[in-house]
Amino acid sequence: MRYFTIVACLIFLQTFSLGQSKLKIAPPNPDYLNFLEERKSNPDMLVAPNPNKLGYSEYYKMKKGQSPESYPVAFDLRTAGAGGTSFLTPVKHQLSCGACWAFATYGSIEGTWKMAGYGDYDLSENNLKNCSGFDLNPCQWGHHFMSTAYLVRGSGPIAEADDPYQPDNDTCQPGMNPEFYVPESRYLPEDHDAFKETIMNIGPVYNTFRSIPANYTWIYDQMVHCYQGASSTSHAIAIVGWNDTITTTCGKGGWLVKDQYGTNWGDGGFYYISYQDTLVLKYNAIWPYREEFDPEMYIYQYDTIGGWPFVGYEDPVAYGLIRFDAVGDQFISDVGTYTVGYGTTLEVKIFDDFSNGTVQNLLASAPAKYCDYPGFWRIPLEQPIRVNEGEDFYIQIKYTSPGEDFPMAIETLSEGYTIPSIETDKCWASEDGETWEDCGTGTLNEFDLCIKAYGYDITRLNVKVYLEGPFQGTAMSAFLSNHEDFPLHQPYLSAPWNYNGDESLEEIPEDVVDWLLLELRETDGDISQAGLGNVVARKAVLLLQDGSVTDADGMSLPAFNVSPKDNLYVVVYHRNHIPVISSEPLQKSGGVYSWNFTDGPDKAYGGLFGQKQVGSNNYAMWGGDATASGTVDITDLQNNWQTEAGKEGYLPADFNLDTQIGNDDKNDIWKPNEGSSSQVPD
Repeated sequence: MRYFTIVACLIFLQTFSLGQSKLKIAPPNPDYLNFLEERKSNPDMLVAPNPNKLGYSEYYKMKKGQSPESYPVAFDLRTAGAGGTSFLTPVKHQLSCGACWAFATYGSIEGTWKMAGYGDYDLSENNLKNCSGFDLNPCQWGHHFMSTAYLVRGSGPIAEADDPYQPDNDTCQPGMNPEFYVPESRYLPEDHDAFKETIMNIGPVYNTFRSIPANYTWIYDQMVHCYQGASSTSHAIAIVGWNDTITTTCGKGGWLVKDQYGTNWGDGGFYYISYQDTLVLKYNAIWPYREEFDPEMYIYQYDTIGGWPFVGYEDPVAYGLIRFDAVGDQFISDVGTYTVGYGTTLEVKIFDDFSNGTVQNLLASAPAKYCDYPGFWRIPLEQPIRVNEGEDFYIQIKYTSPGEDFPMAIETLSEGYTIPSIETDKCWASEDGETWEDCGTGTLNEFDLCIKAYGYDITRLNVKVYLEGPFQGTAMSAFLSNHEDFPLHQPYLSAPWNYNGDESLEEIPEDVVDWLLLELRETDGDISQAGLGNVVARKAVLLLQDGSVTDADGMSLPAFNVSPKDNLYVVVYHRNHIPVISSEPLQKSGGVYSWNFTDGPDKAYGGLFGQKQVGSNNYAMWGGDATASGTVDITDLQNNWQTEAGKEGYLPADFNLDTQIGNDDKNDIWKPNEGSSSQVPD
């Protein structure tokens, strides 16, 4: 009964669910409907084709007329590593459970990671099958779209040791941290060149075929398989190589596959599927990238079990708009969505408001993203944007998918298969980006759009630092900020800083000493590796009389749109003082990274070469560097002090920041400090 329900729901969605809406749902893949029908009487059908057809017309147009690609006659990931070593992990056994789709998924991912140099990993098929989120029995059947939905929503992969395989266990164990985050997927065309290029350069490819016991044959010490019928797929494996010369029952050439029925099956768990097999390349996937799992990453999403079916206006262009509400003070760095055809272009914009049917106040955008293969794509914004807790923001994506009439993927109800929680007043669709129609519960379009956003908590810094020049025993003077020349816009635009931030003041807060430039450097090594190549963020800030550092409002801790994963160091720059860097990685407590440069000789890297003692237990940045070269030398005197002496204002040779350039700047600061230089790593 369950299979009839799924088919009926798919036909209903295609024909009726959108009512009088101009938006249409793509027809289901006939191969998928055939699979559902056949499985009613054949429980050995364990893996489904794509629920919807993907489009590759642009791929074949691109390839037409090109010279044939040249690949080795044979390639085998079992021996493709250095010195004939394997890029594959050991063969597994799915036993009595029909979770071949989960094993093939991780057969691809584990091999891809090993080929990328990450080593051996054993990932939990148990967690994938049990925690897929779909309304199917975990050992019933599945497909690669389900794997992608599980991975890109951040549910896995989980380590095998954390959730060992049990074929008779169908209980999801929640709350486990993934080994890594898998941010993207790709689905290849049914093309030899595409497969060979991917296997050689990325790794094993998830694949499906029709497994017929009688069609497995041993020829010249190799087990081979060939199916040339019109039925649907039934089994999933990973393709790990090829041989153009091998003999099969259907002709020359075959794809080397890794199965998951133990090492006593085939040649240690491997065999060949004929090039002439009618289904072998048709439905496939690869997950080419991974990222360190960041527990502080928040994925904004409604489509936890989405990715299909597809919708559109029977035109290659469609627009999707989705609303999210910020769960905290965060920055949004990336947007993710699915593409359904080769050569799709994605144009992403984020707006502050959607009112009276019009998006308003552009906050951010991303360069138009050309996407070759269909799959899930993650698009970085040109600049991360700040969102505050409780505020809403709107992501608009223009999908342009040549040759396709239904370019947007959705999440919707399919009884017995997917039972998502469809949102209200969160999604809209448009054919022109001007006139929008509602999507969601209670509308003609009862579905969620498959658009995600990636948010991270703002990184806040609590830094204390003194400048030698204005320091007066227990605090610093604020004469400079009271002068009419004090800049309302940050002063670090020019060399050597070349910082183009837009920090500015409408009015100068109380107790301000001067502007500083903070720089964050991140490394997985020690401070010697925290060079300029490790800069992850910069920001102009205000220095107050007590040494505290604030954002331009004079009150808030400086906030950065970064989410550190490794050792974080802070560099402090000033216009005419030598920069300093924290001697150790910053420590995070209560969501804030803190460092006090003022209370010890070892707080700045380089000790007393990095900072100057200015009291019994106070330490400050060396003054006298008018040229901002990182060294106090004769050029500071010749190029600045000599030409500015006797003047007043906001000038480089005003080393004590009293607005007057005089002998005290030269004799009390520059002369004693001559020869001092920066200890900050280049």
